[in-house]
Amino acid sequence: MRKVKNFKINITVQEISRVIKKLNNVEQLPEEMQRNISKAVRYYLKFLTPCIIYDTFPKDSLILENEKDIPQKLIAKTVFFAAIGSSLEEEYLKDKNLYGDDTEKIVSSLAVEALEQSKRFAIRLISNEAEDENCILMRSIEIAPENYEKLNSLIDIGKIGISYNDGRLNPKYSLCGLSYWIASKKKVKK
Repeated sequence: MRKVKNFKINITVQEISRVIKKLNNVEQLPEEMQRNISKAVRYYLKFLTPCIIYDTFPKDSLILENEKDIPQKLIAKTVFFAAIGSSLEEEYLKDKNLYGDDTEKIVSSLAVEALEQSKRFAIRLISNEAEDENCILMRSIEIAPENYEKLNSLIDIGKIGISYNDGRLNPKYSLCGLSYWIASKKKVKK
């Protein structure tokens, strides 16, 4: 089992603006909203505490419910959990309109982007470990909630501040994923 906390993620005002434009289905955001996004991103970034935990299992030792399209040449599976901590949500709840009516969209976009970057970081680490074993990752998928309880008994998610209650992961911005390993066609040179 491997755990990494407080790694660097790179979230830009431009990226959050792009996400909000997409959510609002507009080409250009009002100038005031742009200023609010800029201020909010700079303020809320300090409340992100990205963390991941993962473990790898031999192909037949971990059977999950509703698992589909398993690669035929499967060697192993890696289960990972990622979160950004609860501080961002707690700070947002103190004053939901700190940056105007769009504060919720800004915070939500920031959280989703931070969680996505945490997931990509986990997959990159897992991919490096797979290469060390002359394997490659086929793909990574999110794991269905009905598997959380089983996985919680295999990986101590409490080590990164995640808990499992009523079929949901807490804090709100947490996820669970699975990566499939298959044998590499040729040896990886070092």
